[in-house]
Amino acid sequence: EGQATTKREPFPWHAAMFAKRKNSDYSFICGGSLIEKNIIMTAAHCVTDGSGAQFPTNTLKIVLGGNSSILEVNERTAEAQIFNVKNIWVPATYDRRTLQSDIGLI
Repeated sequence: EGQATTKREPFPWHAAMFAKRKNSDYSFICGGSLIEKNIIMTAAHCVTDGSGAQFPTNTLKIVLGGNSSILEVNERTAEAQIFNVKNIWVPATYDRRTLQSDIGLI
């Protein structure tokens, strides 16, 4: 449901973000854009929970060059690069209720 496959070539800067769920599977949660060699820009609501707390970095994976919203498919795709998350930054002015300052950097 809501999953699609695309060709890699038109979107090399697109990042797919996956979060580890309680059953140890990873689910697609958001997209982002590669804006520097090692920086992804996304929305703050993509890297925080309902209380506004940041997700633990060890529960997230980033895929560049993938073509699926299913992590396991990307793991079998030669062009896909899969990265662990080291840091998350959300502005202090982010408000989860109004979505003010809804930006996140990974």
